[in-house]
Amino acid sequence: MVFIKSTTKTKTTREPRIGDRLAAKVERYRGRWIKRHGREPRPRDLVFPGRFGVSEPLTRQACDLALRQACQAAGLPSGMSLHSFRRSLATTMVQSGASLMTVSRFTGHASLEQLRRYVDVSPNDEMSALEAIGG
Repeated sequence: MVFIKSTTKTKTTREPRIGDRLAAKVERYRGRWIKRHGREPRPRDLVFPGRFGVSEPLTRQACDLALRQACQAAGLPSGMSLHSFRRSLATTMVQSGASLMTVSRFTGHASLEQLRRYVDVSPNDEMSALEAIGG
């Protein structure tokens, strides 16, 4: 997956690492894409095309709307957004022991100050930190 610079806040093209499970799901989706379009994707085709064809990117707004509709259909609480998952990713990675520098590589934050606002710290996290140093 590649995030092209025109779609990112930092205006830099990024290709984030993805796990094996997600890679397998993307590959299955690619197979469905081929079946739907009757051919292999060309270099300029997009795996997640926009509403006007395979060479137009899916917008963040369209993806966010699709997520909200899926959450509503699944009976999940309202208020979910793509941004919610970015915040959850950052918090979960930090709670799992990843360094802030590593997390910033995944989230695309240019500075640790920007990332700081995304990581939630709970009272349990504070207690765990104290216990880790014997406090």
